[in-house]
Amino acid sequence: MIASPLEGCSILVLEDDFYLADDIAEALEQAGALVLGPFANVRGALASLRDGRPDLAVLDVNLGAETSLDVGRGLRGDGVPILFATGYDASVLPPDLADAAYLTKPVNMAVLVSRLSELRAGRVAAP
Repeated sequence: MIASPLEGCSILVLEDDFYLADDIAEALEQAGALVLGPFANVRGALASLRDGRPDLAVLDVNLGAETSLDVGRGLRGDGVPILFATGYDASVLPPDLADAAYLTKPVNMAVLVSRLSELRAGRVAAP
């Protein structure tokens, strides 16, 4: 039996669009991942981190009145690979996060799973 690409991997999802968050969670679960969230705001995501750190994270950059950038910085500081999903191009990422993996919206779920698999394996998932 072939293992799913993200089997047993815990992935934090921070996305404020309910439908996209649901689609991401479903795609990740089908790939064998344990989804933390999805969370629609920074407060919810940070609260979940009190219980432990995820293996990977998918972060929407713009969350209405706030951004996920500080969450991304904190996770990277803890050694968690992150992937930003954004409706903008990579120029929206500040210099200290410019080398982070990212996908532009609309997100193709097969590409998302592939990129996260690359991150999990430690391969660079350049934009």
